[in-house]
Amino acid sequence: MEEKQVKVKSLQKAIQLLSCFTIENPKLGVSELAQKTGLLKSSVHNMLTTLETCSMIERTSDGKYTLGVRCLCLGNVYRMTRDSNKLIRTALRELSEITGETVNLAVCREQDVIYLENICTKASHLTLDYSGETAPLYCTGVGKSILAYLPRHQQEAVLKSKLVPFTQNTITDPEELSRELKHIKERGYAIDRAEHEYDIACVAMAILNEFGLPVASVSISGLEAHFTEEKIKEFCKYLTKTAELVRMYL
Repeated sequence: MEEKQVKVKSLQKAIQLLSCFTIENPKLGVSELAQKTGLLKSSVHNMLTTLETCSMIERTSDGKYTLGVRCLCLGNVYRMTRDSNKLIRTALRELSEITGETVNLAVCREQDVIYLENICTKASHLTLDYSGETAPLYCTGVGKSILAYLPRHQQEAVLKSKLVPFTQNTITDPEELSRELKHIKERGYAIDRAEHEYDIACVAMAILNEFGLPVASVSISGLEAHFTEEKIKEFCKYLTKTAELVRMYL
């Protein structure tokens, strides 16, 4: 078979640059990228500047670079247009119908979560549309469930950041939040007791990959009054099944 020729070499180099970012190395500097690609530092810098303008790359506080939100959006388009996504949506819809609450699927982006899917069926007691929105890791159910399983250095970055209170229930003490994350990991799910929004509660479960790292989180959200201890235990039974299905389809 005849090998395809590269017609736009600059585009190939840009893709090569983006491919350097991995789960093991999510944050890289100009020198590191030049070394990995064999490109001149000046060329790497110019490409990064262009990619940053397009939101494909983001600059971190320490002057390094990481993949930008546009990469997440493109990945989401790929994932959401695959046949398996129909199965994911079906699983989420069934969870919403069974519980009568809003169901969400979210992923992590640095110290925030982005809501990818939001299901509110006719059975839902309350319509909560979070689709496409972002929220902090430390005060949301999906966020805390993910944060509990992130590597220690990523947890520390959140614990050392400014924990802004959204409600009177927001955990703003780093030590208390650290204890909360340990409890989440022990029991396997996170609870948001109106910590991000007044009167809105949530129970969430992280979806882990083969390395035990969180790739997403599924949650059930609704009026705080509905989330009694008995209801939370019931919700968790359904969540466990749905999280396992989503893990299979992702």
